[in-house]
Amino acid sequence: MRIAIVDPASWSLAYDLPLAESLARAGHEVSLYCTRSPHVGKPTSDVPGVRVVHNAFYRRRLRPLPRRAARALRHPLDLGKLVRFLRDNADVVHVQWMPGRKLDARAWAQLAQVMPVTFTAHNAQEREEAVDPELLRGFTAVIAHSDGGARMLRDAGIGAVWRMSIGAYTQYAETAGPKRLPVSLPDDAPTVVMAGLLRPYKGADVLLEAWPAVRAAIPNAQLVIAGKPMGVELPAAAPEGATLLPRFLTEEELGWLLRRADVCCLPYRRIDMSGVAVSALACGTPLVVSNVGGLGEYVGRGAEIVPPGDPGALADMLIAVLADPGRQDRLEAEARAAVATHYSWDAIAREYTTRDQALVSAFGT
Repeated sequence: MRIAIVDPASWSLAYDLPLAESLARAGHEVSLYCTRSPHVGKPTSDVPGVRVVHNAFYRRRLRPLPRRAARALRHPLDLGKLVRFLRDNADVVHVQWMPGRKLDARAWAQLAQVMPVTFTAHNAQEREEAVDPELLRGFTAVIAHSDGGARMLRDAGIGAVWRMSIGAYTQYAETAGPKRLPVSLPDDAPTVVMAGLLRPYKGADVLLEAWPAVRAAIPNAQLVIAGKPMGVELPAAAPEGATLLPRFLTEEELGWLLRRADVCCLPYRRIDMSGVAVSALACGTPLVVSNVGGLGEYVGRGAEIVPPGDPGALADMLIAVLADPGRQDRLEAEARAAVATHYSWDAIAREYTTRDQALVSAFGT
C-alpha cells in the first residue's frame, strides 16, 4: 500500500518517524509529509524505507511577517496542494494534527469521500487542547492511544474508533550520550527525573512539594526536572538535592537522563497518554505516574500509580520504589517485556496493516 502520514507542523515527529519506519519494514511505500523541526535531532530525511517530505508545509517564510502569521497564511495553500496530490498518490492517509482546525477538517473530509483518511487524536481526553469531536466526523476512522480516549470518542458519537498504542520510543534508549552532560550526578545517588515540556497540567509543582520528604527519607536522592517551561513558573532556587533545567533538551540529553534515572516521575493532573512515559519504558526505567487519563494502563508494564495532586502520596511512592532495589528490578523487567510486545512498533505496524487493508478494500481501490 501507499501510506501517507501527515504532520503539518512536525508536532509529533518522535511518533511519526518510528511509525513510518515500521510500516516500511512491513512492506509498504510510506511517505511522511511535514516541515523542518529544530527540536528533533534525528534527520527527517534519513529514515530507512521512508520518503520524508520535510518541505510539504511552510517552505517559504514570507518575511518579514512573524513566523506564526506567515504559517497561518501559508497553511491553506500548502494543505490544498497536498490534498490534491494525495488523491492520486496514496492509498490511505493518516493525519496526525490539524493546525488549521476547521479548515483542515473540511479539507480532509472532502478527501475522505474518495479514499480512506484517518486522524490520530493524540489528545483525546483530559487536556485543554483535546480535539473537538465535531471536527472528526468527516474522517474514515479516528485513532485513540488509550482505552479512555477511545471510549470518550465513541461516547461523542464517532463511529469508527481504533485503539492503537503509542510504540516505545527506542531512539532514546539507543542514542549516544551528549558530549556534555546536562547535569552532574553522583554515581550512587538514587535519581528521579521529570522531563518534557513543563506545562501547568504536568504537575511539576506537586513533585517539588513532595521532594523534601523524599530527601528526608533518602538523603542522597537526586531530582532533575528538565524541560522548557510553558506557562509554568519554576522556583528561583531549587530545593536541596534538586536540579532545574528550564530549557529544551536535545535527544541525546533526554536519552541520557532517562537511562540514568532510577525513576521517571510524571505527576500529571490531566493527560491522555505520554510520549515521555514510553520513552522511559524503552530505557527500562520504572515509572511513577498519576492515575489520570490512560497512564493507569502502564501498571503491570513498568509503572506504579498515585492519586493526582497529592504530594504526600507521591513522596511515599517515590520513597518506596527508590528504597527497594527488588521492586525497581521487577518494574524494569515489566517495562522491557512490554516494550518487546505491547509497545513494539512492528506489532503496531501489523495492526495498522490489517486495518488499512480493510479500509482500502472497502473503498474498492
